[in-house]
Amino acid sequence: MFQIARTILDNTEDKTQLSLIYANKTESDVLMKKELDALASQYPQRFATTYVVSDNKKNDRSLEKGYVTKEILSKALPAKLEGDDVKVLVCGPPAMLDAIAGAKGAKGWAQGRLGGMLKDLGLTEKQVHKF
Repeated sequence: MFQIARTILDNTEDKTQLSLIYANKTESDVLMKKELDALASQYPQRFATTYVVSDNKKNDRSLEKGYVTKEILSKALPAKLEGDDVKVLVCGPPAMLDAIAGAKGAKGWAQGRLGGMLKDLGLTEKQVHKF
């Protein structure tokens, strides 16, 4: 996801807006946080990050506590979800992927049907890609 973000943001002709939801157990598990925060600072109108941790012992208010929810997704997604120009890329362990976007297909490369919270929010199979 970092490579995708860098490629888009470094292209001055590209006006794509990105929102990254990054879920981990603890804040120290967030890989490349410094680099992601630097991108968010460099491109405040085009790139936003939301960090979600299930174990927020420090009670850091800049982190969402718990798991990725429909409410967290709704805040990060664009207000207008219609059209093929809205793309949501999802990667993570199978249980998280299933809850957010539905399970991948039987073959590792197959997308499978859209399900989970993204379907509940009104996205379509053409808008969601599962890694």
